[in-house]
Amino acid sequence: MGLPLVPKRLVLVVDDEPNIVNAVTNVLQGEGYATARANTAEDALRLVHSGLTPDAVLLDLRMPGMGGLGFLLALRAQPGGRDIPVAVVTADSLLDDTTRRAVEALGAQLCFKPLIIGQILTLTAQLLSSTVTYRNGSRSLRESQADLPY
Repeated sequence: MGLPLVPKRLVLVVDDEPNIVNAVTNVLQGEGYATARANTAEDALRLVHSGLTPDAVLLDLRMPGMGGLGFLLALRAQPGGRDIPVAVVTADSLLDDTTRRAVEALGAQLCFKPLIIGQILTLTAQLLSSTVTYRNGSRSLRESQADLPY
């Protein structure tokens, strides 16, 4: 009799740059994580609407169309979506305070590109061992939306 199978933790990787999605998913899969991928926020949202429930999300902030904040807001409005840990990743090191506050208000962690392999794995492990905390404490998501830049 072998060891019981432990289900793989599922990480959704969302970025409009296919090379980044491929690199990150390859690193995660190499460490035993299951991955789902999307090259647009709209595709990621379709995955969630179709029943995908990731254990964590690595999300690019700046994408054509909906963008990372739009996806994050839609995810948080889904049943169970408030509890999914999310890291919002951006190359924009001069990010404005309004966007920083919006990411925080939606209970996500903000990280800056480039991320090396060790950082990707550490970030993923942190997300999977964390609980989502919202800047506005016990306020509802709808009340928190007043603080968002869109």
